[in-house]
Amino acid sequence: MTRRRHLKGGGRYRNPQAWIDHIIATDPALRNVRLTYPPRYSGRLKDYGQARLAIPTRPGYTAIGRASLISRRELLDTIIHEELHHRLERRAQARSLRAWRKTADPVQEEAYVEFIVYRFLRFQNKQHAPRRHTH
Repeated sequence: MTRRRHLKGGGRYRNPQAWIDHIIATDPALRNVRLTYPPRYSGRLKDYGQARLAIPTRPGYTAIGRASLISRRELLDTIIHEELHHRLERRAQARSLRAWRKTADPVQEEAYVEFIVYRFLRFQNKQHAPRRHTH
């Protein structure tokens, strides 16, 4: 059985970390994206994902929950979403006033991250869409 076939259908639920690693390795949208932390599956996580930036007293991580495994698109969305939280928080820690303002209000931060994810994926779909030939 090939790796790809193993991850189809219910395979992504039987081996979720392999599915996450497969998406990171093969999805064109992530080709030039350097992730802050490698996403790791967490069976305990009820949310789609969770991002925690490292501080001196604890390590950072990106956790992926079961809900994000429903489709390739949802998993990709979650990986990018959590990465944006890391980057925004890092900019806020580096004293970016604009980033700090966004992270100070969880509602505003979430709205901003959702907008950027939408914009990123829309751009990626245009970049990787099949080209139509006109005559």
